[in-house]
Amino acid sequence: MEEWYTIEVMEGKIVIEASQSWGVIHGFTSLEQMVWRSDKKSDQKSVQKSDEKSNDKLTKTSINLNISKILDTPRLKFRGLLLDTSRHYLPIPTIKRQLELMRINKLNVFHWHIVDDPSFPYQSEILPKLTNPFKPEMIYSIKSVKEIINFAALRGIRVIPEFDTPGHVKSWENVDPNFLTKCGDDSKGTFGSPIDVSNQNNYELVDQLYSEIRQVFRDEFVHLGGDEVSFNCWKSNENITKFMVEHGLKTYEQLESFYIKKLLKIADSNKFKSIVWEEVFFNDEELDKNVLVHVWKPRSWQETVKKVSSKGYHYILSGPWYLNLISYGEDYRNYYKVHIPKDNKLYGGEMCMWGEFVDETNLESRLWPRGSAVAEKFWSADKVTSVFDDETRARLDGMRCFMVGQGFHAEPLFPGYC
Repeated sequence: MEEWYTIEVMEGKIVIEASQSWGVIHGFTSLEQMVWRSDKKSDQKSVQKSDEKSNDKLTKTSINLNISKILDTPRLKFRGLLLDTSRHYLPIPTIKRQLELMRINKLNVFHWHIVDDPSFPYQSEILPKLTNPFKPEMIYSIKSVKEIINFAALRGIRVIPEFDTPGHVKSWENVDPNFLTKCGDDSKGTFGSPIDVSNQNNYELVDQLYSEIRQVFRDEFVHLGGDEVSFNCWKSNENITKFMVEHGLKTYEQLESFYIKKLLKIADSNKFKSIVWEEVFFNDEELDKNVLVHVWKPRSWQETVKKVSSKGYHYILSGPWYLNLISYGEDYRNYYKVHIPKDNKLYGGEMCMWGEFVDETNLESRLWPRGSAVAEKFWSADKVTSVFDDETRARLDGMRCFMVGQGFHAEPLFPGYC
């Protein structure tokens, strides 16, 4: 996907050139921000004077762009944002607002963590018992999912769904009484019961779901999950222990790898390429090299990147950009300090906004303009974003004011005003 564009000003014309529509979208986005004026009072005065002279309601405005030609292209081809709609349901208009903000910030991948332990708001038609929302109206029907995908596509944004297994599946419990592992007392762990991987019928259920989402989601990728599996629950189940002996599996890491291998085949049979969380990489020494590894743990991401890359895997980096982790003050400064790896195995970057303490009331202000700082890292060259100085601070504040001027709830960065 080519995203480069040029903007050239010549003889009273503004010319945008690109090889694909994605570049044209970015070109118009940049032009929109260059001609925007923040001094609304002075604009109103100039409009009033113009009206007085012309004696009509039409206002003629001349725009002077102090440029001759711009050539712009992104640093990373995959520039993502994860939103979590399981821990708190996000209404469709809220998601669309974030997609529009993604366009403004030149992000191009919406990683939709659509289901998790707390709720399963995706309304499956092939497995209706699977749907398990907080309230009946808090669902994403297939029609509404396609609506979001189309809305995103018009803004140059891909939508990659995540249906996390074998852990984080508490909300799947209604699909079948034997879907979840039956744990011993006090052995469920922090993340509840994982899939009962010894039950062959469970693989058939997952395959049915994937066959449906292949017809709904257009992107070549699906995120398989694979993180934070509760081994204590598997350890407490006699059927799991027997299954491991029968299949020569000596550790629970091997047991998870056994499941993931079957899941990869299911994804492949449904024409999906696969993304997995980093735990899958560490648990499986024979993981298919075509699988994208998603590096997420903030404290150890540099070490993980080195290991993943040295083993020949491409990866997506999220570890430094967990925007749900907040602190008092200008915490966005830390995003600029991150040195993005320069190896050829880096597939892209993604910021994450997990939903434990975020819903439609505070998502937008918590995400922006902090997300704009990360987006600039993803797009701009290292020499532009490797340091944080007064120029960077002013540039980010200008971006914040632009978003506020467009009607979005981007929070202030420091004392002052737009």
